[in-house]
Amino acid sequence: KFRYRYILPHLPHISGRAEMDIYPERESWIGSLFVEPKYRGKGIGLALANKIVTIAADFGIKELYLQTEAVDGGLYQQLGWHSIETVRSRGVDVTVMVRKIDV
Repeated sequence: KFRYRYILPHLPHISGRAEMDIYPERESWIGSLFVEPKYRGKGIGLALANKIVTIAADFGIKELYLQTEAVDGGLYQQLGWHSIETVRSRGVDVTVMVRKIDV
C-alpha cells in the first residue's frame, strides 16, 4: 500500500496536513486534508491541495480523488476538481471529486 504524507515545511507546528492513499476502487485518493480551525482562511488548505497534486504528478498519477462534506465542492471546485457523485458516508452526505493531472 502506497502512502505519502506532506506537512508544510515552513510552519513550526503541524497546522495542516495532506495524505494520499491508494484504494482498489479509485487508485489515488487524498485520504485527509486538514487545517486546524485557528489557521483556516490563511491559504494553508490551498497550499496543501496544490502541493499534493504536484506530488501526485511527480509520481505519474493521472487522476486523483477525494471526498468533501462541502456538497458544492468548496475549495476543490475552485481548484479544478470535478464532482462525480454524492454519497452518504458515516451518516453525512459527501461529494466525491476527481482531478485530472497532466503528467
